[in-house]
Amino acid sequence: GGGGGGGGGGGGSGGGGGSGEQHDGPTLRERVEMLSRAKGCLSEGIEPSAARLMHEVQEKLDVANIQLQIYTAIEQLLDEPRDGGVDGERAQRRQRRDAACRRALLELDFELYNVSELFNRYAKRLRLWEAQLAVLHCAGHNDTTLVRTVWANIIARHRRRNGAAANTVVFSL
Repeated sequence: GGGGGGGGGGGGSGGGGGSGEQHDGPTLRERVEMLSRAKGCLSEGIEPSAARLMHEVQEKLDVANIQLQIYTAIEQLLDEPRDGGVDGERAQRRQRRDAACRRALLELDFELYNVSELFNRYAKRLRLWEAQLAVLHCAGHNDTTLVRTVWANIIARHRRRNGAAANTVVFSL
């Protein structure tokens, strides 16, 4: 499906800030659930007037699911084991990345973003290769050079993590 713009700034008070910031709106997972329910309600008795709304809800749901994929990938980055003998510079880079990840989780949890924002602010900046592919697919973006670059990074990361056993790479989407 091609939801080019998708879920613009939908409510919540999110956007940034420190860990002590209060948020009144629904979380990302709650928003995805609400959009899923809305889609279900609309699909029960589709009338011509509801078809356009159904399409809009589906686009927002597609983008919200990508945002949830990014959120989950960032959580996994924070859960990666720490290297015990890391030198000072690498440790500082890791601390900066972790701080950026925690800020990103706060932002992503309380505001829905469009695909362009998801790609540029999160997937690209944090090198979330699978999320980049999902955004490109959702947006109907057909830049083969970019897609090849993303795939090359996915394969290279897989080989780094799996060593010599990674000569045969199988991915399922």
